[in-house]
Amino acid sequence: MLSWRLMTRFATILTFLIFSAWASEKALGYFDYASRTGQPTEMNGIKFDDYKDFTKKWHLVTVRFRQDTKEMRMTYANEIAWKAMQLAKPVYPDGAAFGKVGLITDKDPAFPSSEVPSGTKRFQLMVYDKKKYKTTEGWGYALFDERGQLFNEEPKAQTAACAACHAIVPDRGFVFSRPMNVDFGANRLDPVRLAADPSLKFETKPIASFSKTFRSMISSEITSVASLEGPVKKSSFSGTLDEIIPFLIQGLKNEGKTTALYANDQNFTIVTMGAAAQKCEGAKTPLRVVIYFKGSKVRDSDICQ
Repeated sequence: MLSWRLMTRFATILTFLIFSAWASEKALGYFDYASRTGQPTEMNGIKFDDYKDFTKKWHLVTVRFRQDTKEMRMTYANEIAWKAMQLAKPVYPDGAAFGKVGLITDKDPAFPSSEVPSGTKRFQLMVYDKKKYKTTEGWGYALFDERGQLFNEEPKAQTAACAACHAIVPDRGFVFSRPMNVDFGANRLDPVRLAADPSLKFETKPIASFSKTFRSMISSEITSVASLEGPVKKSSFSGTLDEIIPFLIQGLKNEGKTTALYANDQNFTIVTMGAAAQKCEGAKTPLRVVIYFKGSKVRDSDICQ
């Protein structure tokens, strides 16, 4: 007969295996890049080996958890970028660089209500050179897997998608990250505003111009939708479907109607008014967010904004 200590140890190991298996499955978000051995270690002239120690040498800017990739992401800035981003509307000089590491998370078997980093999934780099990267607002982009190799994706398409998404925040110098404030009594971040960028524009389209699948996701009473047009639509990728939500929300408030980023029948995001029964405190508005990716609905949730 097993001793109590041995039984306890066995239960702990079994718990760890169950949590690890669950977390590993959870870590496979709907936005993911395929990885393949023997890939190059340079993209857009940015060599991974030149920056691989950024986590040890640069300033930690902020931490965020991506719901779509199920990753914890930590962003770092070199000294040039760090000084520039202290301004409310930063202007980045040549040599500014950001590095980001995406970490898989698992549940700690000793503290199962928390998620902890359990391995590296990707590295991303942004390097500023006004002349070299003039077609992408001065920023060069490079994405690498956990081994420092390129993903099995077309670099030009990846670059276009990165640039189109970062074009959403021109007032931040095309950089999403802002220095986190962890001081005692620190205020929450200001609400995100729709950037005054001419490439981000809504065009009212009749509901009949969208696919049957799209129409089935919203009320039959809706006759038109404010569709987000421009480069962000043309070069959208799976990550864009989540990242664009704050701007669709702001667009709904400005336009007074349902908004959407409609890449195609297989991939789109919709923000519409939520159910009347939902109660939101204060002046917040009940909204419904739907994300459709690769022919499947991956998100359908009610929020208050």
